[in-house]
Amino acid sequence: RRALRIEPQNAALLYDYACCLFSLAGGDKDARLRRRAAAALKLSERRGSGDAELLERIGETYRHFGYSRRAENAFQSALERLDECFRALIGLAELALDQGKLAHVVHNFSAANEVTQNSALKRWTRSEADYFTRLSDDDNYMELEVSRMNLLDKLSRWKGTAFQVAIYSIPMIVAGLIFDEPLLTDAGWLVPAGALLAWAAMSIIFKMLMPR
Repeated sequence: RRALRIEPQNAALLYDYACCLFSLAGGDKDARLRRRAAAALKLSERRGSGDAELLERIGETYRHFGYSRRAENAFQSALERLDECFRALIGLAELALDQGKLAHVVHNFSAANEVTQNSALKRWTRSEADYFTRLSDDDNYMELEVSRMNLLDKLSRWKGTAFQVAIYSIPMIVAGLIFDEPLLTDAGWLVPAGALLAWAAMSIIFKMLMPR
């Protein structure tokens, strides 16, 4: 706030201020502070309307905090100022993916591939464009991918449950040792051992299913 009194028109400073408020609002779950953060970010967007790089960062921040429409406007504004905005194109691709618009996803990843000169980014954007093109064109592949993602989601939840079972079984071992109950102690060792084995097996399957 003290810095903004000195440079109230500084768009980059307003952006940093908005990010700070978002961080504080997230930690405290303060809706009023979150509204102030969104207002500061919108003001930063207005005063930095000629800075394509800043607009890209503003768009990314909007998307991160759930303001999809504002994020899209910021990314489009960045592209109007500078056609070769790689981060803006990636941001638009991610927004399109959130909305299930696969054709827009492919278009934006392809456009990002054309503007970047980095070989690693070229390979990544090309692979993303090819992947979503196949999803869009091949219904059978789409069904397989949906099934794979659903299974990955279930495995992730089951892994967490297995780990919790292993942790919560420790008091059984302690109680068995304290009260000299061999049966309770054996059960205490058996349950976490089985849970950890299940967790390890699911982790291996999870890694096998991760690649597209």
